[in-house]
Amino acid sequence: MAEITIFSAKDEFIWKLMPDIRGRFLYLELRDKTRQEMRIAQYTEKDNSWKYQSFPWWSSIKGAKEQMLAFQHLNAPQDPSDTEVYVQEMKADTRLWTKSRSHIVNPFFNGLMVKSFANDKEELSLLAWETGKPASFALDTEPQRLFYPSRYHYKDEYFDSLQILIERMVGELAVKQCEYIEREGCIIISYYCMKKPELVNNILVVDSDGEVVYHQPIDKSTNGQVADGTFFVWDKRILFIKDKTHLISLSLV
Repeated sequence: MAEITIFSAKDEFIWKLMPDIRGRFLYLELRDKTRQEMRIAQYTEKDNSWKYQSFPWWSSIKGAKEQMLAFQHLNAPQDPSDTEVYVQEMKADTRLWTKSRSHIVNPFFNGLMVKSFANDKEELSLLAWETGKPASFALDTEPQRLFYPSRYHYKDEYFDSLQILIERMVGELAVKQCEYIEREGCIIISYYCMKKPELVNNILVVDSDGEVVYHQPIDKSTNGQVADGTFFVWDKRILFIKDKTHLISLSLV
C-alpha cells in the first residue's frame, strides 16, 4: 500500500485537518509558532488546487460545510472561558456572523451545536451555518463520503481486544487510546505505543486476509499527549497528517 503526499508544509506545522461535511473540500490549519501566524489551506477536489487565507492566531477550525468554516476564537489567552464563535465564508472572504461567550459543541449538516453563556446560565442551541439563527435538525440526503473511526481508551472493554490484535500483528503494546474502523475489507487502527522516551502514534492497516499492508509511525513527538481524529476515510482513501508536516493519502483499492 503506497502512500501519496498531497500536501507538504515548509515553515509551518499542520495543526489540524478538517474536511467539509459533504467531503468536497479539505481544510488544513497551518501554524507558524515563531511568527504566531495561522493560515488556512483550502483544497478543492474539483480543481485539484490549494488556496490560502490568514486568520487570527487564537482562532481554530471546529467545523466546515462546503466553503463555510466555523471557528472558535479565544479572546483572552489568560482566560479560556472568554471565547466566541464565528463563521467565515471562504470564497467571498466574509464573516457571516459572530456569537460571543460561546463555544462549538458539534458541527452538523444543517447547523452548529453551540453552548452559550449569559447571566451565569448555559444555553445549548443549534445555529444555522449561514445566519447564526436557530435552526431545526434535518437529514443530509447526499451519499456519505466521510467515515470516522471509533475511539477506544484504555478503560474501554474493547481496548483489550485491540491491544491483543496489535501485538499479534506487529509485536507492539498499544497504550492509552486507539481509533478503529473497518472499510473496504480492511481494518484501520491508529494506536499509541511507548518508544522511550517518546509516546508514538502509529497507523496500522490489515487486509481481509489478515496481512499487514501498511504500518508506519505518523507522530513521533506527541509530548505524551493523545489526540482524537488522527485519521478518517474519504471515499476509498485514508487521510492523515504525518510528522505534523505532510498530508498523506492511502488508497484502499
